[in-house]
Amino acid sequence: EQRRLLAELLQCTLSLGAELEGIAIALRSNDATSLQLSVAADAASRIERELDDAEREFTACRRRYDRAGEEFKDLLNECKQKKPEADMVPADLFASLPPGTDKDALEELIAREQARANSMVHANEDIVNEYTQRERTIRELERRLTSTRTNFAERKAELDARKASFVAKLNNMIAVMSRSFERFYAQLGCLGEITLKGIGEDDDLSSLEIDISVSYRSDQELRSLNGYMQSGGERMVATMIYLFSLQELAPAPFRVVDEINQGMDAEFERKILNIMIS
Repeated sequence: EQRRLLAELLQCTLSLGAELEGIAIALRSNDATSLQLSVAADAASRIERELDDAEREFTACRRRYDRAGEEFKDLLNECKQKKPEADMVPADLFASLPPGTDKDALEELIAREQARANSMVHANEDIVNEYTQRERTIRELERRLTSTRTNFAERKAELDARKASFVAKLNNMIAVMSRSFERFYAQLGCLGEITLKGIGEDDDLSSLEIDISVSYRSDQELRSLNGYMQSGGERMVATMIYLFSLQELAPAPFRVVDEINQGMDAEFERKILNIMIS
C-alpha cells in the first residue's frame, strides 16, 4: 500500500508539473485573454483539489505513523518490564522442561519473533520516510498554488484595467456619435440617440450593445429600433443617419449602400439627400 501511495503521489506530481508548465507558458504571453485566465483558474482549482487529496493522504499517513509509534512505545515498555524477569530465568531452564519438549523448536520460535520485531522497526522507518516525503510534496504544492494564485490575480487585474480602458473609449465614441445622430435627426424634425448598454453588468464584453432609439412623432417617446415598432422606411432612415454619424469617427472616401431610399416616403428621401449633399 505504501508503494502504491508513493507511485500515485509521483504520478500526481508529474501531472501537476505538466499542467503548471502549460499555465506558465500561457501566463508568459503578452496578450492575456479571458481564456488564459479561465485556464489559470481551472489549474488553480485542480491544484487545490490535489492539495486537499495530498493533505488527506498526509493525515492518514500521520495517523499510521502515530499508531506505529504508540505500538513501538508499548512494546518497548513491555520489554523493559519483562527484562528483570528474563534476567531471573535460570540458565538451566530448558533442562527443567518436561520430557519431550523440543528445544530447537523453541529457539526457532524465538528467532521468528525476533525477526518479526526487527521488521516492525524497519516498517516504522518506512513510515517515517513516507511521512517526510509527503510533507515535502505538500510544501511544494502549496508554493506552486501560491505562485499560481498570484499570477492569476496579476493577470486578472491587468485584463480588468484593459477592459475598463476599452469600455471608456468606446463609451466616448458612442457619445460623439450620439451627438451627431441627434443633430441629424433634428434636421429631420425627429428625435434620436445612440447609447451603449451593458456597461458594468458583468466582466463579459459580449454583454455590451449599441442601442439606437428614435421617435418620428412629437407625441411619442424614444423607442429602441427594431422590426416591430418602426416601419421599413423608418428603419432605413435610422440606418442612413447612423452611417452619417459614423462617418465623423471613421472617415471613408466613399460608402456603398444599396437602395438607400427603400421604403422611405418622398419627404424623408429629400431630407436624407440634403444631408448627404451638405
